[in-house]
Amino acid sequence: MRGINESSYMSDEHGVFDSDVDGSFSGGHGGASTSGNVYTVEHLATFGLSEDLAFPADGMRRLLHMEKAGFGIWSQKMRIRLEYRSIVILDYENGNEMERFPLQLIRDPTAFTNPNPGELYNNILAFVVHPTEMHIFQCFNISATDIVEDIKMALSGRLPPQRQRHGSQNSLPPPPVNPPPEPPSYPPVIGKGVSDEVRDEDVSSVGSEGNYDREVAILNRCFDDIERFIARLQYAAAAYRELQRRRKSKKNKKKDHGEGLLSMRAKPPQEREFVDILQKFKLSFNLLARLKTHIHDPNAPELVHFLFTPLALIVDASRDAHRAGLASQVVSPLLSPGAIELLNNCLTSKETELWHSLGDAWLLSREQWKSYVHPYQPVFMDGWSPTIPESSLAGSVASEAKTTKHIEDMRVKENLLQMQMPVDRHQRRSISPVDMMGDEFGSGQRAFMDSVRSRGGKIVVVTHHRTANNHKELTVVRGEYLEVLDDSKKWWKARNWKGQVAHVPHTIVSSPNDFPSEPGAYHGMDNGRGDRY
Repeated sequence: MRGINESSYMSDEHGVFDSDVDGSFSGGHGGASTSGNVYTVEHLATFGLSEDLAFPADGMRRLLHMEKAGFGIWSQKMRIRLEYRSIVILDYENGNEMERFPLQLIRDPTAFTNPNPGELYNNILAFVVHPTEMHIFQCFNISATDIVEDIKMALSGRLPPQRQRHGSQNSLPPPPVNPPPEPPSYPPVIGKGVSDEVRDEDVSSVGSEGNYDREVAILNRCFDDIERFIARLQYAAAAYRELQRRRKSKKNKKKDHGEGLLSMRAKPPQEREFVDILQKFKLSFNLLARLKTHIHDPNAPELVHFLFTPLALIVDASRDAHRAGLASQVVSPLLSPGAIELLNNCLTSKETELWHSLGDAWLLSREQWKSYVHPYQPVFMDGWSPTIPESSLAGSVASEAKTTKHIEDMRVKENLLQMQMPVDRHQRRSISPVDMMGDEFGSGQRAFMDSVRSRGGKIVVVTHHRTANNHKELTVVRGEYLEVLDDSKKWWKARNWKGQVAHVPHTIVSSPNDFPSEPGAYHGMDNGRGDRY
């Protein structure tokens, strides 16, 4: 995101998203209900109440301060069910009831909204559970304002309306099933874009800027997910310690409010999640080997050292949470000969000991591995799933690339240096891809929009990131503007500010009229207590 402007964050009394809930309200005045409106949310934070942290506005300030200070926020998906007498927290995976807050304890339900898709925390629900704590959630598929209205109706003894599914800017619709049309027949546009012929060739023989940038972007995504995973482990450990403290200090066996949420957050990642993140370490080593001649300040060996700190933590955690030897069974992707050479040449003795302890699946290349290896395609935590060409898992980028851009321009340095911070600061503050592209991107976007508008062209804004899987598709980032050239099919032909022309699913773009002209401009009304930022 653009860096959250604390002074512009306001509570919002008017919905800006279409409603979309997962269930319907039922139950009456005669007793507790076991059904009701169900909302998909992500839990962001729980704060104990104090003199300085008494209202949702205070909690929002604390959340923003945590982001700015680099503490990071680990979100956990769950569902909220609003019943006649209670707010119930449900496990997202199995639907089990984890927490039940009586409505008579609920105070100050408040929404904080922002219609700009470039802002990460743009649809926030917060409420106080008197007299102990405050909970903050990011909402999906429904405006937080609508949920607040439902809660207020329930608090007043009225029945909230059944909300129907209408879709939302905040949920990613599936892309069209059919592939994009064949490439256009018009001549290629002159610019920074990569031609169709280049995109389909082995990057090691081309050394193109487009393929270089693509591999750097994938490497950065690996780092992002590793950071988030480390943050998740630390949050789980902290929740477990707090849960144990509460259980030891209380005098009876009755479960206190908030223990259900703590129990959910104390759960370690599942085995498949450990496997997934360990695969991304292996992919990172392969990409570092390919990009090593272009990486400066820090260079590839320094980044390898940075990676081994979280790798050691995650390997240990996988043993504690599941079983010894889990990491050694992660075969795909195998390390490339270049990656093996890189590790052999730069690891310390302690790092080498850890590497060798992981076994043949981490020590042998594809040429040395005797059994079948499943193809590897990563799926990142934000939903991106770029195809990894076989060439990206072996070899190295040509030593004389056409680009001399340093990798710090693509955030690798910032990400990995954050990993060296204390364990409770592992997750870096969230930054949107638009922001990380710098001033050139912003000025280029403005000039591009002025040009398109002057000739009466159609402009759309990207609402979700998407990586192109082939030369027919356009890689886009949230908040980027595109000129639509053909919207007659489900895959729209579009041009970006660099002059690249390809196709994007119509489900990930929207009219810029739906969003404020100034990105990051929060709007709304005060929260009923005069707490405006």
